[in-house]
Amino acid sequence: MICTECVYLIPLKKLITTQGAFGHCDYCRKPGMCLLDTAVFEYIGDRIKESYRVIEELSTLERGMFFHGSDKIPMVEYWQILQDDFNIGVDEFTENAINHLEEELANDEHGQAQLWALDDGSLESNSYEDEWSKFASDINHGYRYFNDGARSFLDSLFKFTCENGKLKTELITTLSESDELFRARKISGVDAWKAFEDAPWAALGPAPAAMAGDQRMTPSGISAMYCALDRKTCLSEIRSITGDTVISGAFKPVTTVSLLNLRKLEEMARFEEHPFDIGYARASHAYEFLKRLIFKLSKPRSSSDTLGYLSTQVVFEYLRIKFKDQVSGIIFPSVQTGLKGTNTVIFPERALTASHEYDINMEDPLGHDPFARPIPLLKFSKGSLVVHQIEAVITESKDYNDILDYVYDNL
Repeated sequence: MICTECVYLIPLKKLITTQGAFGHCDYCRKPGMCLLDTAVFEYIGDRIKESYRVIEELSTLERGMFFHGSDKIPMVEYWQILQDDFNIGVDEFTENAINHLEEELANDEHGQAQLWALDDGSLESNSYEDEWSKFASDINHGYRYFNDGARSFLDSLFKFTCENGKLKTELITTLSESDELFRARKISGVDAWKAFEDAPWAALGPAPAAMAGDQRMTPSGISAMYCALDRKTCLSEIRSITGDTVISGAFKPVTTVSLLNLRKLEEMARFEEHPFDIGYARASHAYEFLKRLIFKLSKPRSSSDTLGYLSTQVVFEYLRIKFKDQVSGIIFPSVQTGLKGTNTVIFPERALTASHEYDINMEDPLGHDPFARPIPLLKFSKGSLVVHQIEAVITESKDYNDILDYVYDNL
């Protein structure tokens, strides 16, 4: 028997507390909540097999990197997990655990020392990455409009962003009336200036639904409002070329606006679960994939990939339907600025703009007339209209001297 005081890891303390009974510990000789140490050993063995991968289960690339001396994927023997990586308990208990698990975990089928890698979601094989590939394939080439598999996948992925069916508060960013969202459009000449000068809130507002083209988050015919949090990012996002003339302007929230901030998924991914917690591998795969999803949702498709936006459009619509009562859109990083800039997309039903003269206090305090024009979310920022002559487009790159480093970075 071992008590909660003689093990040091929270998951092991929880195990003893939930499955044990009051008794006398064989290690400290004191009374307390205890459990058979063999039951704890078996639990530890199960967690190692769930949360770690033996070297044979790694990809050819990962095994090759290890055997060529790379330290990007730490490989350890089972006893190192118990003794070096985690101080699981008092010395006698740790030694007994190592001895108990030796036959099961120490050697491979050839009698050589078995090596283990922590399956924290960053390995080449990520279960959610595999499911995303299937999801994208199904959306592109299978069932596009009624796809239960797609919904199930997205439910399982985004459940980690919720508590009691609501978005976690740390994922929500609130914009105030003083914040600005920037929009830009290319123009063909000076004559186009008048429309922007006369009604910039309309000229720079969301496109009419009939004219809305295929976008990263929305298909043709559905008009969302794409903005950036700064003017420079805004100009980068429209991918203008040298010689183009561009007009940009800013909008301010009419009142506070809440947005789902996908940038914060990476912060949330630093979760507190331990490899000895049940479900660690599945959860870590989800959190790691949520970080990758930010880039998938942000990057533009190639000109030859006509279906490249379908999967991201489905994700956006899922978020829109699921969280529209909590947020008015999403925030995500700009790949055009090396992820330094920040973009927003306002949900179509909330993408309503007004002139700088609009004042929400003009609305009827007894309630908005349902037959009147809906209350706008944004109003144009007076004096923010700027004409830009694009003089140069600068290309930045990340360079590699080793093709393996490039491949590993782009897994």
